[in-house]
Amino acid sequence: MNLNTEDKARIKRDQARDAIALALASRWEEAVVLNCEIVEDFPRDVEAYNRLGKALSELGQYKEAKVAFRQALGISPTNGIARKNLQRLAHLNEEGAAPKHGSKVPPKLFIEERGKTATVSLKKLP
Repeated sequence: MNLNTEDKARIKRDQARDAIALALASRWEEAVVLNCEIVEDFPRDVEAYNRLGKALSELGQYKEAKVAFRQALGISPTNGIARKNLQRLAHLNEEGAAPKHGSKVPPKLFIEERGKTATVSLKKLP
């Protein structure tokens, strides 16, 4: 089945939304699976690699998380999110740790990259 560009963009957007929801609900194993699917279909998706790295680090899989963040930096060398997470992981044991269990994660715990969004006012709409 051949998908056009619009369909691919919609699928990518829907998967990203679902991956974010899984992370916010602390469903890390599912987040890893979904983000792996996204990077398989969209191998240049920096945000998916960052989400994958975050999910892996929450599961205590630090070595794999570093690989994901390095992939993000390989695509976008100036990516602040991947760089900051790699710095954070540099101080942790690569062998891994026990996965964190808990309820929902507050969104403020995620590293943000400023300048990625904007608000535009539309004028003279038909």
